[in-house]
Amino acid sequence: VTSAAHRGKGVGAALLERVKEIAKERNCAELGLGVYADNKNALRFYKHHGLTDEAVWLEMHFPAKDE
Repeated sequence: VTSAAHRGKGVGAALLERVKEIAKERNCAELGLGVYADNKNALRFYKHHGLTDEAVWLEMHFPAKDE
């Protein structure tokens, strides 16, 4: 995550590219990350940089009980 003040300046792209380089250097088979489905900007960013939809993470939330 980059702060709002640094978005659009290539910081996130540079960090992601470095992570991809390290993964390749270490012979990793895959690189994964999580992003909320409603974070359209992040989804667009990651897809632009070559990541694809490969899995779905499902959650269920319960209201907290008053104690």
